[in-house]
Amino acid sequence: MIETPDDVLGPNGLLARTLPGFEWRPAQLALAERVAAVVAEGGVLLAEAGTGTGKTLAYLVPAVQSGRRVVISTGTRALQDQLANKDLPLLRAALPGGISSAVLKGRRNYLCLQRFEEAPPKADVAWPALARWRATTATGDRAELPEVDENAPVWDALTVNAEACLGGRCPHYEACFVTRARARAAAADVVVVNHHLYFADLVVREAGGAALPDHDVVVFDEAHAVADIAAVFFGVQVGTGRVEAWLRDAGRVGGGAPRVEVGAVAAAAAVLFEALRPPEGGRAPWPDDGMPAAWVDAWLALDDALAEAARALVAGAGEGEPVAALARRAAALRDDLARLFDPHGDETAVAFREARGRGTHLGRQPVDPGARLESSLYARRHAVVFTSATLAVDGGFDYARRRLGVPDHAAEALFESPFDHAGRARLFLPADLPAPGSPQHPAAVAAWTERLTALTGGRAFVLFTSVRNLAAVHARLRDRLPWPLLRQGEAPRDQLLTRFRTTPGAVLLGTASFWEGVDVAGDALSLVIIDKLPFGVPDDPVLQARLAEARDRGEDPFRRVQLPGAALALKQGFGRLLRTGADRGIVAILDPRLTARGYGKVLLRALPPAPVCRELDELAGWWRAVAEPGSPD
Repeated sequence: MIETPDDVLGPNGLLARTLPGFEWRPAQLALAERVAAVVAEGGVLLAEAGTGTGKTLAYLVPAVQSGRRVVISTGTRALQDQLANKDLPLLRAALPGGISSAVLKGRRNYLCLQRFEEAPPKADVAWPALARWRATTATGDRAELPEVDENAPVWDALTVNAEACLGGRCPHYEACFVTRARARAAAADVVVVNHHLYFADLVVREAGGAALPDHDVVVFDEAHAVADIAAVFFGVQVGTGRVEAWLRDAGRVGGGAPRVEVGAVAAAAAVLFEALRPPEGGRAPWPDDGMPAAWVDAWLALDDALAEAARALVAGAGEGEPVAALARRAAALRDDLARLFDPHGDETAVAFREARGRGTHLGRQPVDPGARLESSLYARRHAVVFTSATLAVDGGFDYARRRLGVPDHAAEALFESPFDHAGRARLFLPADLPAPGSPQHPAAVAAWTERLTALTGGRAFVLFTSVRNLAAVHARLRDRLPWPLLRQGEAPRDQLLTRFRTTPGAVLLGTASFWEGVDVAGDALSLVIIDKLPFGVPDDPVLQARLAEARDRGEDPFRRVQLPGAALALKQGFGRLLRTGADRGIVAILDPRLTARGYGKVLLRALPPAPVCRELDELAGWWRAVAEPGSPD
């Protein structure tokens, strides 16, 4: 009988007997037993499992054995695809009776048959590949077509979000790839989704609908990202992209669509977003002393334009479903704008405006999502598991508990990474660094990048806390490094990672999206350089609201909010280095505060136990010894 995690993952379990190269990991089995207990008994589990623990199988095995429908929610599509293409097939082949599983992604990941039918053949170089794929694909999942970049403009014309989808009124509804994916999910025992889709479903369920099949157990992997994503979905968002999508779709409607009224929406939106765009970029709060009259006038002008355009569309193009859908979307935009501009809005939420590239984004979200999670998640699910390689701070889960609002009786489990950080890694903290934010700091980061990549032969990630810092260092390095230099923004992330893995000695400069969810194993990556401690942007209105909330509770805002957040982010950045037990390398943190400030001890304790080097000669001797076994120090 195969009834317990030990029967599968134990030293004499099924995988040890049947899977070549399987290595029994005591921490993996212990985590699996903790997951099995909460799935059987109900409740909430917070579990940190360091890199190399094998946490994926540790929660999949008890999920499969439970006999319940379990939803696995991931923070990245990369992990979603790993579960679908590697971990679940492995268990399906090994376990008697197999596994019923399905992967479900957001609508924008699937080709829309209606949009494809409406679109004329394009001069775009991607069109022939798209047409061939359309004729053969069984899933319509864009991940099947890596030769067409995920950010290619053609996808905007061939996919839809939930707001634009015609749903059951679409002539292609039965053949729709989303409809089919949902049908597979409804028949599966294990459904793999991502956090964005999961929280979109929670919001829809509060309104009486559903995007996912009913389930009573959910496992959140990469759970360190859950609170921020939940807060976004529990709020309201309106940006230039959403309005531009409405305008594009309005332009597709035939039958004498009212160009004047639709054009008025474009003009009014341009005025509103230009008025609210933060002049210095980034995020900015809405004013505390009342809304400027010009903002209110611009909002009301857009509200009137949307209402008039919706009426004109119905009058000019008839009562067809595409027109009705546009009218509903216009009404939803008006409702969301009204919520944003409501002077008596939710006092527990924070409103902000944000520059995103050439666009502007307006948002309002709860300061912390715990209260909503309590009512919409914990009260409605038999068991909830949060797991990540970075969930605990200073050996405890207080920070995660506060952010996620988990019940007091929630269980905890902490498993250190089994990797030999003491023997295979070094933390380099050079002395006499200039203060972060000083004019000399970018030059120092560039100089240390030159010295350290000379030691490792390139093969480095240089991680930055801001695009500005990245640009300043890139300008100093682009004509000085002998290694191929890659920069975030010059190509989509997945393309950059592929180039990094396949280009000997490459050095990649990246910001937030490269701090986590990036897996480069082996000799391609031997050095991670972090320019500054990853504290939140001080003037970010969401962070400011969280600090104010802590202050109102009589707590130290820095110790309760900023420091634990930085500790988790720093641990994520460090975690890019060792991805397998055979990897080795160096993490360099170029921020003198780590050793000069008292709080640096908390941050250092958060990191894996790699010995610290302060001198380059000492570091070089160690590196020669591990990179060239048998060589003298």
